[in-house]
Amino acid sequence: MIEDLSKGKTRSQFDSKISEEKLSEIFKRQRLIAYFANIDLDVSAFTTGQIEHLAKLSDSEKSQWSVSAKSN
Repeated sequence: MIEDLSKGKTRSQFDSKISEEKLSEIFKRQRLIAYFANIDLDVSAFTTGQIEHLAKLSDSEKSQWSVSAKSN
């Protein structure tokens, strides 16, 4: 294994940590996309930050996004 001198970890341990963090972000994004699909709003092209912002909106604000997305 290659030694990652900056962290004192082997390369495979370093890659595993990156993979776990990235997978966590991907799963979080997928859960949010699925949530918005339930209200007929396709957010798959949005950035994660935009999706997280939408998740914080009230239900009436989300439904307005849903209506405007359907009309486009």
